[in-house]
Amino acid sequence: TGATGLPVPWIDQSGSPFGFPGFSFDALARQDAPSIAPPLKAPEPQRRSLLASIDPTEIRQNLEKYGLPQSTSNWIAVSGSQTQSGHPIMVGGPQTGYFQPQLLWEAAVVSNGGTDMDIAARGISTVNLPYITIGRGRDFAWAPTSASSDFTDIRVSRMCNIDNSPPSRDDVDEDGFPDADGYEFKGECVRFYRRLDEWTATPTPASIALGGPTGPEEVKRFILRTHYGPVIATATVNGAPVAISTQRSTFMADVDAAIPFAMMITQGEQMNSERFFELFNSMTSTFNWSYIDSRDIGFIQSGLYPQRHPEQHPELPVWGDGRFEWVADQDLDAEFFATYGGVDAEGGVSFPNRARPVAQASASGRAGYYEWPGYLSKDAHVHDVNPPDGFLVNWNNNGAPGWWAADTKTDYGASHRVDMLKARMQAFKASGRKHDLASVIEVAGDGAFADLRGQDLVPLLFEMLQTQPLSADEQAIVELLEAWRAEGSQRWIDGEPGLGALRRDRDNDGAYDQRAAVVFMDAWYQRLIDTMLPQLTEVGGPVIQGRYNAPGPVGSAYQGGWFQFMVRVLRTALQKPNRTDYKVLRCANSEQASDCRAAVATALTQALEDLGGLANQASWDGSQLYDGTTVEDNDAVVATAFGYQPVPAIHWTNRPTFQQVVQIRD
Repeated sequence: TGATGLPVPWIDQSGSPFGFPGFSFDALARQDAPSIAPPLKAPEPQRRSLLASIDPTEIRQNLEKYGLPQSTSNWIAVSGSQTQSGHPIMVGGPQTGYFQPQLLWEAAVVSNGGTDMDIAARGISTVNLPYITIGRGRDFAWAPTSASSDFTDIRVSRMCNIDNSPPSRDDVDEDGFPDADGYEFKGECVRFYRRLDEWTATPTPASIALGGPTGPEEVKRFILRTHYGPVIATATVNGAPVAISTQRSTFMADVDAAIPFAMMITQGEQMNSERFFELFNSMTSTFNWSYIDSRDIGFIQSGLYPQRHPEQHPELPVWGDGRFEWVADQDLDAEFFATYGGVDAEGGVSFPNRARPVAQASASGRAGYYEWPGYLSKDAHVHDVNPPDGFLVNWNNNGAPGWWAADTKTDYGASHRVDMLKARMQAFKASGRKHDLASVIEVAGDGAFADLRGQDLVPLLFEMLQTQPLSADEQAIVELLEAWRAEGSQRWIDGEPGLGALRRDRDNDGAYDQRAAVVFMDAWYQRLIDTMLPQLTEVGGPVIQGRYNAPGPVGSAYQGGWFQFMVRVLRTALQKPNRTDYKVLRCANSEQASDCRAAVATALTQALEDLGGLANQASWDGSQLYDGTTVEDNDAVVATAFGYQPVPAIHWTNRPTFQQVVQIRD
């Protein structure tokens, strides 16, 4: 379809993709870059440059319009060694936004056919699968988080014509496609697969409620594919036209994700962690799956992850000409391309997915364990069972150190929202106490109200300020925010202050318990972006990471933000041990700690001015920052209602929409 703009992390600020000299992306942040065109015909308002500057805040606002969070889900799994009963506990579920009526429905699915293939499970079902996708079986339970790991690459293929005439990325004959037959692969000109789809889109009550058109519309979709996948754009390399396509391992293999759901809830199945890993090795989608039974906790990250060519960098575009193929694709021959490709109207056949599962011998002796030749094996997937710490937590964080994230996944930084769960679990373990259901629920609940910046960023900001004597205003802010940080989870864990920084209204008076601190944090952070990170704010091109995944209508927050950059540059400026320095990025664009300290102090002064000064502290309610709206109303979760009766907003909470609490006993 017509390209409407795409964030591309592999473009440097000069406009050249790394490793592609002469690649003519000549207008990095403009809407009208002449050397980048949508590959297929689209209305002029949609003809935006591939490199048009994309504001992640705009993406977030569009998702909020439909009640959808950017990333979803968390879970906590506690080993029996850390519980009062001696049996594991899990609290977790998907974070999918708020709707009325709710999109996630709880159900039990039970069959009584009298065979060992009868099923029994309870939880939620999605996308019309006849199985429970998140929930529990007879004696085990499971929950996922989105993993966003890397099974997609960008392929760049030189265009060609079968008759050897010069190819063009233009659409001179105005048929909606570039004027080229295909692309070069192993020295041959291989035909694109090309198809035009046309239909009438009829609105539904749900689509109208979400702001869609009120009448039918005629829709055309121009489909162009290489054997790697859909063509998303065209460009030029040293003046020659190229097609840019997306290679994703799961193209046309998505339904394979149903296999483990069908197998694991059969009543004849004897489930344990190893069997769970075998089954979810068949899951092609990228998720972190937690597992508990009466003895074990564990997790495995599922996904159809390719074994790449050793000369291919996973985050950079790579030539799609046969030289740098995934292991699974290295044996493609001319016969394959004689069978597939061409124009649909003339009998062309779309390129298939080449991933083929092969049944394996299972430790349990039962079917359902598959490996995918040429892709990552079960043992190579990120996984763990009964870790020494006695617990596992996940909140869409990276699965393991050094693990590759998806190319557009940019929020695995020095600070991550999973830290809010991890810190509370570590504090509880250090207290010597053992968990029950209530304590694990409380950890999840506290994490749902925590401001990650207060936990991970504020201590470093204070340490930087204290490298010089504090002014009276600076001292007042330090005391204000320290009180905010002190009044928190640590008190119910071991009676000590700490693990606070909560955006919470416990007395239900309509105002956050530490409202002034919350409002100042919001004001200070926005000013810190400009003073601490001028290398980013002044760059003039797209920065993929959004500035702040803030609390708001969809609930989910703190998945990422520029506070992650701040944490890392502050650790560099303070010369912290075991740090990892950026190659270029520095606090206040300086190697001098004194300049960083000045940037932090300047932002503090500016934030005070924004709020009317310390003398106005009693009136700090957020209206100074949010166009007259209080911070509580700005943060409030708003359900997307499909009926005519509006649904009242609720207080902000950062937790799963469907959350199960499970302990399984013998």
